[in-house]
Amino acid sequence: MCGVEVRTSKHARMTSILVSGLILEEVSAKPLTHPVDVVKEMKDKYELAFQNLLPHYYDSLMSNATIKQANWDSSKVRTKLRQELRDEIRDELREEMWAELSTQIQQVKVEMLVIVSQEGSTNHNKQVLDALSGHREPTDYEADENPHTPPPDDAVQLSNTLKTCQL
Repeated sequence: MCGVEVRTSKHARMTSILVSGLILEEVSAKPLTHPVDVVKEMKDKYELAFQNLLPHYYDSLMSNATIKQANWDSSKVRTKLRQELRDEIRDELREEMWAELSTQIQQVKVEMLVIVSQEGSTNHNKQVLDALSGHREPTDYEADENPHTPPPDDAVQLSNTLKTCQL
């Protein structure tokens, strides 16, 4: 729609709203015994208002509003748009960088776990829990490859000791 069509449709809509409002007000205030008298009274009372509804008067009002709208300061809008764009770009970059950082952290964790597990399996002076005293004793054997396995159960170790003593 071009400007003239918009103005025409607004004018028609505003005219119908105003006229229907005025008629409703007058009709509800008086009984409808003589509808012609009500229309004559409305014409006398609201003649100036109806003249203001003429298209040339409406167009002059709209042209003043159009001039005021054309003279507004667009720098505020530009500043606001720039700020919104900066905020949006900053948020997107923050999300991308956070995703990349979390991926790198996961990779470092995996590498550290691999290093720790390899270090434990090659360390010959690793500590093994002594079942009787509850202390750890250094051992020189490679019976336990994984340093993260729990120590043997006391009952199993005692039964093994008793079996060797009976032999």
